[in-house]
Amino acid sequence: MQSSIDRILFSSQYTDSVRKGMAELLKEMHDISIYPDSSYQMSKNALKLAHRLDEILQQLENVEYNYKAGSSDKQYLDEYQRIVALIAEYIAKADQLDDNYSAFVHSYFDATSLVKNKKDKKVEISDEERLAHLALLETGYNEYKANINADFNELYEFAQRRINSGTSLDNYFEAFGAFDRYRLDSLANLENDFIEVKDLSKSVDQSQLLQELDFAEDNHNATFAIYQILRNILENAYVKDELVISNFKKPGDFLVAYNKVVNEYASRTTRINELLQEYKAIPNIQYLESALGSILKFGQFSHKVRLVNQFLELYPHNASFTDNIKEFTNLVAKLDENYEYDKHFSPEKAREVLGNFVLPPEYNPQVVEHYLNPLASLNQIKLDNKQKQLAAITDNQSIKTALLHVVNSRNLDEVNETIASYADDFVNFWANFADSIKPTAGDY
Repeated sequence: MQSSIDRILFSSQYTDSVRKGMAELLKEMHDISIYPDSSYQMSKNALKLAHRLDEILQQLENVEYNYKAGSSDKQYLDEYQRIVALIAEYIAKADQLDDNYSAFVHSYFDATSLVKNKKDKKVEISDEERLAHLALLETGYNEYKANINADFNELYEFAQRRINSGTSLDNYFEAFGAFDRYRLDSLANLENDFIEVKDLSKSVDQSQLLQELDFAEDNHNATFAIYQILRNILENAYVKDELVISNFKKPGDFLVAYNKVVNEYASRTTRINELLQEYKAIPNIQYLESALGSILKFGQFSHKVRLVNQFLELYPHNASFTDNIKEFTNLVAKLDENYEYDKHFSPEKAREVLGNFVLPPEYNPQVVEHYLNPLASLNQIKLDNKQKQLAAITDNQSIKTALLHVVNSRNLDEVNETIASYADDFVNFWANFADSIKPTAGDY
């Protein structure tokens, strides 16, 4: 007599569903993607993450910040975004290890601690450690293999009962030879997969990212994995845009934004140097140390470039000289709409004494504070950095990093040309203003 479950599973009404379910099951066995929560799959995924962390570190260790005057803004900004993406990926994958695979990571540490004192910080991993890690992985592999064999046996039994019930799936599932072939193929794939897992393990062991070290923290010992420590160091090298980039609308806000970038990177540099000193026991950290300096310089340069470009967008450029002058004159005239002359002197009372005169909006005195002084500040930065460059050349030192993008900014040169011409007219107007006032009889 058939059970209720058998009547459902063996009913012709569910044949398509059963066939589809079995096909998915066989495919997952064949692709070694079944049992995602098994020890074997968890260890494989964790080792893949750790291996990727090592790949990212190797790329970051090769970061160099060499300024080439002929390169465009886009080239530098694109390269920095590539670096930022690597750091962000490292942080995300390190967090994945912490959140999803901490049990495996700790069991990996435990396997090491059986044959080695964790405080022994040698650079090369020992044969005993490798054997301990392989034994841990092999345990998971054997359990996984046993599960596949057990499930194939159940599938075999199910197919036989299906045939005995008189309900056919099709030859694809019912030929016992097909099950044997799938079993052998799946086990062969598992064996090859395990070879790759062991290779991953060897690579991860050589990187020592899963190595655990003890450090004194607030009068007690704290234990961290190397990948966790490096994650925290890299997080300090990753200055997010929202911390330093502000969408200022007035040129006068540029210097505040510029100093914010300088101060933030100075603070990050100090913090990273402290962390490097604190964790100097980490094997091979010196290879990352020089790269961190380049990353910080690259980041500071990138943010300064964006600020300078944002600043220059508030001035006319990229047009003809005549059009730039015309556009800037219109911008100054708009300032006149909100300028209160009465705070400085009364035009009406002045006209009572001096006669009628005109205050052209395009020569509004506010232009000095709003447009001219901020540009002078940027030009001073440019001048200071040019002098530093000359000093470096005089000392026969190679200039490996750009002191500031504005040194070679063509847009700034265009803006300076426009403002210089306008400033001449501005100064001439106000220098001759008093002489130009000539009261007439009609003014009295």
